[in-house]
Amino acid sequence: MTMKNWWRHLNLLNIYLIVIVPLLGLWAAWYTPLTRATLLWSIVYYFNTGLGITAGKFIRALIVSEYE
Repeated sequence: MTMKNWWRHLNLLNIYLIVIVPLLGLWAAWYTPLTRATLLWSIVYYFNTGLGITAGKFIRALIVSEYE
């Protein structure tokens, strides 16, 4: 890889998932009116996502400790 062909080594799927999807989310959040239902849904969704990540890490740690 050189300075002339660095762009050939980019993974377009990763660029889409890491850059474009959050930008679309920000755009949608800007144009979505904040109502009580929208606020409640965003709070519930935020905590459920965090619980999913935490549970995944706990399960992974549990499985790795069983194989040792």
